[in-house]
Amino acid sequence: MATELSKLLAEVKDYVGLEKRYALISVAEKGTVILSMLIIVCVLFVLASIAVAFLLMGLANYIGELTGSVAMGYAAVALIIVVLTAIFYAMRTQLVVNPIARMMHHLFVKTINDAKQ
Repeated sequence: MATELSKLLAEVKDYVGLEKRYALISVAEKGTVILSMLIIVCVLFVLASIAVAFLLMGLANYIGELTGSVAMGYAAVALIIVVLTAIFYAMRTQLVVNPIARMMHHLFVKTINDAKQ
């Protein structure tokens, strides 16, 4: 009986060790996914910002030529940027918070539920 109990205890220790190792691997995988997504978003944001800056400068010059005043062109583009910023701020939950929450839910909750089944 004592040998069976010691075997059972050894099996439980092995199981706990394997579960700990699986948890560490799972955390490393999720961290890698989050970090890679963050890097991709940052790179795309920088590249898109540069492209949008050049496009807006071109638009400002074009409007300036149409109106005869470069300052008026840049003021019009500034007004467009302010309006777009206000729209983005008003819709920040739909545009930023909800997609991040969905991604985190999919990354953490779905995999936990899948592991239980």
